[in-house]
Amino acid sequence: MGFLLAGLVLSAFGFTATPFLKTGAEVGVTLLLFTIGLKLKIKNLTKPEVWAGGILHIGLTVAVLGFAIFCLGFSGLRFFLEIDLSTALLLAFSLSFSSTVFAVKILDESGRMDSLNGRTAIGILIIQDIVAVIYLTVSTGKLPSVWALLVIALLPIARKLFQLMLSRVGHGELMVLLGLFVALIAGAHTFLGTCLLTGTFSLNKKKLLNYLVVTLLLTGAVIGGTRVYFSHFVKNIYTKDKALVEMNLLRNPVKAKIYKSLPPPLPPHDPGKPLIDEIHRRGFMRVGYLKNQLPYAFRNTKGELVGFDIEMAHELARTLDVTLEFVILKRDKTAVERLNAGYCDIIMSGIRITPKRAEKITFSEPYMDETMAFVVKDYRSDEFNSWKAIEKLDAPRIGIGGNIPYYISKLRKYLPEAEIVILNSPREFFKKKGKDLDALLFTAEAGSAWTLLYPDYTVVVPHPDIIAVPLAYALAYNNQKMADYMNSWIELKKKDKTIEKNYNYWILGQGATKKELKWSVIRNVLHWVD
Repeated sequence: MGFLLAGLVLSAFGFTATPFLKTGAEVGVTLLLFTIGLKLKIKNLTKPEVWAGGILHIGLTVAVLGFAIFCLGFSGLRFFLEIDLSTALLLAFSLSFSSTVFAVKILDESGRMDSLNGRTAIGILIIQDIVAVIYLTVSTGKLPSVWALLVIALLPIARKLFQLMLSRVGHGELMVLLGLFVALIAGAHTFLGTCLLTGTFSLNKKKLLNYLVVTLLLTGAVIGGTRVYFSHFVKNIYTKDKALVEMNLLRNPVKAKIYKSLPPPLPPHDPGKPLIDEIHRRGFMRVGYLKNQLPYAFRNTKGELVGFDIEMAHELARTLDVTLEFVILKRDKTAVERLNAGYCDIIMSGIRITPKRAEKITFSEPYMDETMAFVVKDYRSDEFNSWKAIEKLDAPRIGIGGNIPYYISKLRKYLPEAEIVILNSPREFFKKKGKDLDALLFTAEAGSAWTLLYPDYTVVVPHPDIIAVPLAYALAYNNQKMADYMNSWIELKKKDKTIEKNYNYWILGQGATKKELKWSVIRNVLHWVD
């Protein structure tokens, strides 16, 4: 309203719109409509409350206002004397339309753009715009050009091209530039489509050729110049990956030895004696872990072994008053074999419970639940945000880390047509096969850590069926006494908030990034304090 009042005041003082101001206004409206397009999904227009509401609103407005305006012709008012029924209906039809620009601005400022009411209102406004375009086409008395069909046919191709551009442009300011570029292209496409539908389109080959040449040159110059500018003069450094790999253990670690290769197995365990007594007797506990098991077990930039479960291993060693030995295990069935053969006492590395694994090893009670999710390219997140959306995909190729029948069967339940590709590790997806696969079946907690290292990807949890994935500590087969001890210890660590604190730090990243202190003479010049 402020802009409108300012325009009225300036008009009263004799100011008129200049060509530059008109062009700027058109560009502004184009960008605003582009933001509407970003927030609008075509399927929302097919909802009854949208299309029926829009048509019903127009119909009722035309009927009520048309009748009222026509009746005013009998009131004796001079302005309404010559208005017949068709003119009254036409005036009512024009008054039935709302301002998309004003509505979007109000919804955006009030934070209701993504609410149900906001989405419905925007959908009704779009229906009104479609009706207006149809009316303009019919009122000209001309048939739409056959080229209009070509414009519609090009939309799926344009979608694929836009997705390709999104995957190549990267992040930061170039993404903004791409948005502006596509907004202007979308505006030109809308203008061209309107001309084709109304039959006012004419083609001048010479002018078109000149326009294309100039547009290509300007586009290349703008994109190239912008890339050079941001590369040399603007610091746009991605640092979230450093925040992860620079994390340290929350508490001072106990004395630990980390084997670089598989050590000899531990002395055979006497089944008649509790394993906990044997650990006390030898003075150390040997813990198995999986390589690059973010965020549960991994190496930070200092080469230290850290992660949620490494933190818990040190906590367990403090409780037992023993030292630690860490043994790296492969991501396959040999990890279970090594555990049962006595190469380690326990595996603490984000191990997910499955029926097949439970047949061969003993699990503790779950210490936390992960959430099954998909890791996909950023621009494809909408395709995986619900099971219904995923079912519409044509035979998607889904990667899964390891041949795990339980999770493969879960995936088959929802996506029977999917092609499942077994991967050796998540890194294989991000490094090599991400381009050939549609998604990686993973968990939201672990996937979020990997997407910090590979920011072109994002984690999507499909709704409405959210599947929990329990994590537990693995012990040798039929070692129930040690499992009972671990269950009691886990319950205590839940009660004293240790697991919650570790979750907030290692999974949510709370406190992982150190806040930079303000410059001061005492610290930066005199160095009296750190």
